[in-house]
Amino acid sequence: MSGLAMSGSPRPLLSTSCETGKDFIYNVRSAPDGSRFAYDAVQGQFGASIWVADIDGGNDRQLAAATATRAFGRSSWSWSGRTIITDRLERDDTSPFGLYGHIDTIDVTTGTRHTDIPATGAYDALAPSSAEPADTTAPVVHSTADRPPDRNGWYNHPAVITWSPADEDDPLAALTVPAPTTAATEGKDVVSASDPSCDPAGNCATGTVTLSLDSTPPETTVAAPSAWANTDVVLQFAAQDNLSGVDTTSHTVDGGPVTTSSTAETSAEGEHTVSFWSTDRAGNVESVRTATVKIDKGAPAITYTLSPPANASGWNNSPVTATFTCSDSLSGIATCSSPVSIAQDGANQSVIATAADNAGNQTTITINNINIDTARPTIQPIAFSLNPNRVNDTTTMTVTAADSLSGIAGGEYYVGTDPGIGSATPMTLSGNSLTATISGLTAGLYSVGVRARDAAGNWSNTTTDTLVVYDPSGGFATAAGRIVPSGPTSNPGDALPGLDHTSAATIHFEMKYRASGSTPTGDLAFTYRAGSFDLELAGLDWLVVNGSLAIAQGTATIGGQTSVFPFRLTATSTSPSGHVLLRVYPAGANPSSSTPIYQASGDVLGRLMIHS
Repeated sequence: MSGLAMSGSPRPLLSTSCETGKDFIYNVRSAPDGSRFAYDAVQGQFGASIWVADIDGGNDRQLAAATATRAFGRSSWSWSGRTIITDRLERDDTSPFGLYGHIDTIDVTTGTRHTDIPATGAYDALAPSSAEPADTTAPVVHSTADRPPDRNGWYNHPAVITWSPADEDDPLAALTVPAPTTAATEGKDVVSASDPSCDPAGNCATGTVTLSLDSTPPETTVAAPSAWANTDVVLQFAAQDNLSGVDTTSHTVDGGPVTTSSTAETSAEGEHTVSFWSTDRAGNVESVRTATVKIDKGAPAITYTLSPPANASGWNNSPVTATFTCSDSLSGIATCSSPVSIAQDGANQSVIATAADNAGNQTTITINNINIDTARPTIQPIAFSLNPNRVNDTTTMTVTAADSLSGIAGGEYYVGTDPGIGSATPMTLSGNSLTATISGLTAGLYSVGVRARDAAGNWSNTTTDTLVVYDPSGGFATAAGRIVPSGPTSNPGDALPGLDHTSAATIHFEMKYRASGSTPTGDLAFTYRAGSFDLELAGLDWLVVNGSLAIAQGTATIGGQTSVFPFRLTATSTSPSGHVLLRVYPAGANPSSSTPIYQASGDVLGRLMIHS
């Protein structure tokens, strides 16, 4: 048994034996790239077959088999290493040489044999050619991405492309392999190309791959109201993505559940944070954005105070100011009505006030029953049931008052000194009439004052009158003598015709009550010759005697005049000779409330006696 050992190899790569069917091995030749080798092996009596094996002896296979009429010989590698060029001899008894020769090429991978040049000459004329057809086919460069598209046929970050060249004519050809490339250009159906891949014949080709890349997240905007709203707020999200397109828009309200929708509706009152974002079809997720929504559906509150407050009867007697206080617990107060002053008299007046919050909610209130009466009531003169009034008798006084707005609510009276408004004795009110009874007074002249009060607290002017209390058994008064009117002992205010301050006037009177009588009787005569003034008693109304004081009132005639004039005579016996004051009033006047037209006074030069 003979064997084949490669140079430097310690062991045979191939052996001849009966078992292998190879009687003799020869013509060993290495492929151009050194990866394989070819050899001829003699089988039988006629000729050789062609075999190919890997450089290490493995994958030993027969490419062209010899038969009883066919033999191969003098084969050689093509320059590309993809084919073997060989002589093929066919037995032909008709040939002068007994053989018929051809030149064939055999594909090393598939074993396919092609007859390139037929020959008709002798065997020696057939010489194997080292030429083979030119290789003009470029490799095919295949691409492989580092991953499938991320989402919906889109990549959302650059893809790394690995290139794999292949030579369809010779899969074992030594091809240059392009380096991996990164597809980083955004766009749809973007074509990326490899570096060239070349085969040993110099044919070169580039690979291409088409993919869609979108690495930019979408952008979402929303027009959120900056001010407070007083109704539900619906936010409309506007999302945009210029490449793969928007897939979904999502949001949360105050960190709650995620909702996928292009709108967000908020109805609860208060200040809310709406977080929103969008995702495109490539899977890019936008950074979270936020919007603030403020909702206040409740109306503000408004309260008021009236100053000064109304009295117990619901009335004021001065202008009233309404002051308002507004509050709102959410959006706060935007406007609140300013204070309003009501100065006009009137009943059941009203004021309208409004509060508005920053969300546009409003509250309007109407304050009713504002009653103002600043006018004093009016009052008529006092009417006494008895005046003069006998000691120990009771007199009832009646006063009629009027008030056109709030109405008469009460009244008071005093006898003597006025204690001040609101401090006198209350009176009984019936309709617009005020009444009170007076009794228990000693003989004398008493100033009685009455005033009325309306429901607003306004007091009328005080109307006064003189109440005369007499005692028929109290005594009498007499006088006879002279006085000097407007003289050194006179009272201020003396007034007579022709008054010269030095001339004397004569006076004579006697006044008293008869037993059990109610009307005094007597006489009175006064003469002032300097002014031709004569006065005589016409009648007495009453006489009050109390100690050293006597006061009488009645009517008199004045010489030369037809009218009857009221008079009041006051006599005191405290001075050495007594003192008198005579006042005469216009005809028909009330001496208690009128101004005298004549007055004469002074110490009596003569006799004045008061008997009590």
